[in-house]
Amino acid sequence: MEPLVATCDWLVTQVQLHAALLVPQLQPGLSKEVITAHLADLHGHLSQEVLAFYGWHNGQALNHDGDLMPWHLFVPLERARRVYQQTLGQRGPYARWHETWWPIWIDEDGRQTHFVASQPHPHAASPIYTLGTSHHRQEVWMAYDSLTTMLATLAACYATGAYWLAWT
Repeated sequence: MEPLVATCDWLVTQVQLHAALLVPQLQPGLSKEVITAHLADLHGHLSQEVLAFYGWHNGQALNHDGDLMPWHLFVPLERARRVYQQTLGQRGPYARWHETWWPIWIDEDGRQTHFVASQPHPHAASPIYTLGTSHHRQEVWMAYDSLTTMLATLAACYATGAYWLAWT
């Protein structure tokens, strides 16, 4: 998970330089045992990439003044588990969640979620999918080919000035 860790470190460096007030909002990482306990209900397995991500930091504080990704909350594992369980409870033809999806980022109004799907191989990359509303209907699309790519994109947005604290 070297690339993920290096990318996470680059992201924090860029956020520190361009939106330093956001860095203290990152919650400390979790142990592998705590992460595994939270994921016990998940149908399938999350990749080592996702486990390492929550070992790095466990989301951001919920009482905050800005977001690491503008208008989206980096969901702490405990809250992600609640969202997962609540959305699994929705049944019927318009149910918006699949049992193998795990939420990572949720927009502030709850209309868009970035999630990973369980992986058959623990060392596989974790593509980031987005569930959102387009033209008044639910759609799912692949947003990034991996969690590491998503985080590198966020870091590059801070590094180039595309994101700054006023946007978050």
